[in-house]
Amino acid sequence: MTLGGFANRVAHIDLTTSKVSYEPIPEEWARKYIGARGLGDRYVFENGPQVDPLSPDNILCFMNGPMTGTEANLSGRMAVVTKSPLTGTVTDSHHGGWSAARLRWSGPDAVPTIFVKWTFLSWESAWDCRSWAPPSAER
Repeated sequence: MTLGGFANRVAHIDLTTSKVSYEPIPEEWARKYIGARGLGDRYVFENGPQVDPLSPDNILCFMNGPMTGTEANLSGRMAVVTKSPLTGTVTDSHHGGWSAARLRWSGPDAVPTIFVKWTFLSWESAWDCRSWAPPSAER
């Protein structure tokens, strides 16, 4: 039986090396964990318990479920899953809007998952906050 709802393509994005690779979702995982948080938990667990949550080896998973981007009610949700620096266990956050659907619609073989190796930027290098001033309230 073919499992529907998944594009069966996972993008592994490593920001430290700027490399992207694609792999299929293991069918057993897709059936057992269904999608979004469950599948994200599995990928975080596969990354290993020894991974420091604040190290570049921790992953950040942007996960869609099999109904994301369809006309089904409440299908525009995405789960962001990672290892928590506070608890050392898996943590997740969920959000709605168009980003989950647009991730699903991003191409003929939509990308249901993105893995990100952490990269650290200093605030000053990302944006020189000393030269910024709020817009004037006067008109």
